[in-house]
Amino acid sequence: MTFPALCTWIGGVAEESPEADGSWLHDPNTGEALVPTASSSLEQVDRAVSAARRAHDDGRWRGLAPEERAVRLGALAAWLDDRAEEIARLDALNSGVPLAVTRLFGGANGATLRDAARRAVVRGDVAELPAEQGGVRLHRVPWGPTALILPWNAPSAMAVKKTAFALAAGATVVLKPSSFSPWSAQLLLEGVHEAGIPDGVVGLVQGGGGVGRALVADERIAAISMTGSTPTGRAIAAA
Repeated sequence: MTFPALCTWIGGVAEESPEADGSWLHDPNTGEALVPTASSSLEQVDRAVSAARRAHDDGRWRGLAPEERAVRLGALAAWLDDRAEEIARLDALNSGVPLAVTRLFGGANGATLRDAARRAVVRGDVAELPAEQGGVRLHRVPWGPTALILPWNAPSAMAVKKTAFALAAGATVVLKPSSFSPWSAQLLLEGVHEAGIPDGVVGLVQGGGGVGRALVADERIAAISMTGSTPTGRAIAAA
């Protein structure tokens, strides 16, 4: 099968990930070396965050009504539905999880996006609250660019769930998948582009701990969602 190129996505454009450390992604069933790993440069990390910051500041995504965001998320859900089997096979190769399980994850990704979009529409960006002194209005406003740090296991499920709820809330995001299981996030970015989500709203950087540290330490990142080991969590908290 064809393996997705390990690109870096910045401002809606896929770029080559130029850094290499000589390591490879392997077939967990046979140990066969499949493709060499590739990492984003620190300069690319900086530009990915800059693109997410610009997209937040100019309101190209958070400025849309929840219903409008839901339409784009629905288009992304449909795209992922069509690629469910491919995602399942790539997840199995990346994580070593049996296809019977990765097919459950791959088949549920579209539903995850639709659920996040539905919840955002129900809650809305503005709510009227009862108050004795008169009308009080609650505004739900995204904080800003969000770093999504993904684990090696359940790669597509974690990438889609974190991205779905951040986008439903109006946030821009930069994903950093595990260097051991990068393919699902790569496909997700292709879907984001095809679904018409504005350029810069979702970015992707590839690599190991150095890339992750640079991403979470950037002062323009307003929120972080991390699933991973306790030592990684402690390092992120320290950064």
